[in-house]
Amino acid sequence: MLEILNGYQAILHSDKYGAYQKLAESKQITWCPCWSHIRRKFFEAESGDRLFRDWVLRKMRYLFMLDRVAWARSPDERLRIRQEKEIPIIDELIKGIQEKLTNGRILPKSKLREAIGYFCGLIPYLKIIQSIHFPGSITTWRKEQ
Repeated sequence: MLEILNGYQAILHSDKYGAYQKLAESKQITWCPCWSHIRRKFFEAESGDRLFRDWVLRKMRYLFMLDRVAWARSPDERLRIRQEKEIPIIDELIKGIQEKLTNGRILPKSKLREAIGYFCGLIPYLKIIQSIHFPGSITTWRKEQ
């Protein structure tokens, strides 16, 4: 995959695939992780702290709702909505999930721990869509149909 994307200079919007992350870390691409893949990890984490899981999914549902609104607007209005409305939600998620990781009781091999690890590995990239004139949605779901 690294050879295929060698020289690619646009935005790559995808799931968390190691090759994409390597290219992003080396600043060869602008990588935006897909929020549907993140949400699915928490959705599948049915055991453990249900209140925490429900809080995360509720925040993500609100994030998706705002992005549906933003996606239908002009590029400037979309960027404004993403920066003013979506970034604070992402910041809340980052803070809450990091607190859960450091202060909460989580079984090390649980689906919830897996979801939290997946999320935390993406933190440097979670707000890229909200900081650029990205023409699409926060999810690759439409592209995967």
